[in-house]
Amino acid sequence: MIGMVSEYVRRSSTERTSAAQRRAIEEGRPPFAIPPGLKRVGARVEIDAKVAPIVREAVRMRADGQTIASVRAYLADHGIKRSYHGTSTLLQSRLLVGEIVFGKDRRPEDVWRGTVPQIVDRDIWERAQTIRVPRGRRAKSDRLLARLGVLRCATCGARMVVGTANHGAYPLYRCPPNGGCPRRVTVSAELVERLVVDEVKRLITGFKGTATAENGVLAAQQELEAAQQALDGAITAFSGLETEPAAVNRLRELRDARDAARNRHDQLAADQAAVTVVITAADWDDLHIEDRRDLVRAVIERVTVVPGRGVDRVRISPRTL
Repeated sequence: MIGMVSEYVRRSSTERTSAAQRRAIEEGRPPFAIPPGLKRVGARVEIDAKVAPIVREAVRMRADGQTIASVRAYLADHGIKRSYHGTSTLLQSRLLVGEIVFGKDRRPEDVWRGTVPQIVDRDIWERAQTIRVPRGRRAKSDRLLARLGVLRCATCGARMVVGTANHGAYPLYRCPPNGGCPRRVTVSAELVERLVVDEVKRLITGFKGTATAENGVLAAQQELEAAQQALDGAITAFSGLETEPAAVNRLRELRDARDAARNRHDQLAADQAAVTVVITAADWDDLHIEDRRDLVRAVIERVTVVPGRGVDRVRISPRTL
């Protein structure tokens, strides 16, 4: 009984509130916050003569291809401080072109509409809605293992990416957030980098010559050639039988194996590094960050992080020099 009464009260309140909201919208009184450039004067909405030109210019900047960050900075310089999301919402507001639209998720006949004074030309506003500014290439991280491809999650095998915790206070590496890893791993950036640096120094201290990834590339090249030969042989053997299910499946398997071998070869070739070294601990400190990365890539095959805690979960596999 209490539940039935509560449901009745909820429906009655909704009906009374909806009626008031609809009446306000039809009379040009938005029942929600209005953007800068408009102001409430009693029961009416009017143009704010001081702020409207600033908002109008902001929309024009966006229509001309400026980024939301640039528009946000312009607004802040003129006393309108909004978050990035708030700036984007402002630029999309239909109130700027004099429209009140309420109930966009309803059926078209149930959407309520009204009008307010217009402060932005519709053509400019509509052009601003179509702007998509590419973000461009991300800035390179100053973390040692960023984008080297050697640091991997033991659970899913994905390359770990740079991140932070506690509002940027603690740098770390983690599984990619857009992956489907069933047991994501996270490791302190300072911890894993220290372990890798110590291992690199151990491997190359006193070594004189060229440290390269050529051995791995050569093995991958041989694997690729063998896979290609197997595929070519199968194509010749199955000549005239290309429509047979068994032949089709076998050729697909061989093509997949060839493609996988090619991907491994291409990756190793891209990661190949050659560095002439006569290293001591002091020399490492004098190297540029890119030289350090080349050195890590040259002597470290893989750094795997398993779930858990402590340094034992970081497993470093060196290359064969």
